[in-house]
Amino acid sequence: MRAKVVVARGEGLRLRRKGLIARAAFRRNVGDWSGAIRDLDEIEEIADAGPMRLFLCDMALERARLAFAKIEAFAPLNGLIDNNPPKPIAPDAAEAARLKDEATKQLVIAADYIKSCGYHRRDEELAELEAVLRGERKFTDLPPRV
Repeated sequence: MRAKVVVARGEGLRLRRKGLIARAAFRRNVGDWSGAIRDLDEIEEIADAGPMRLFLCDMALERARLAFAKIEAFAPLNGLIDNNPPKPIAPDAAEAARLKDEATKQLVIAADYIKSCGYHRRDEELAELEAVLRGERKFTDLPPRV
């Protein structure tokens, strides 16, 4: 009986992390960037407690997406729901540089998890975001990802 409870709790945490990643992506897309940050921080808190490196990889990719969304003031769903956050505005040059540094840091973290865990189903997403970082693509032109 105890083993079933432990398995059920573990499954509940896994589903909670997936839900938080999806909600962080939704919040990024409506421009609720502080809400997205809270969700990502909660994922990190849960995932750090155990062997959940794949979720940490997904979290790093979403943190990079959030930084790029902020740089481009891109919130494609803003205005489509009730009680929207204010329409995002592009940051000044200093803040854009800080966000770019944050995106770089998160992509390095994600690349490390992908390599060390063999999590190659995220290779395409990483390559897209690295192309944005290098200036070869615009974040707004990438396909939606959750």
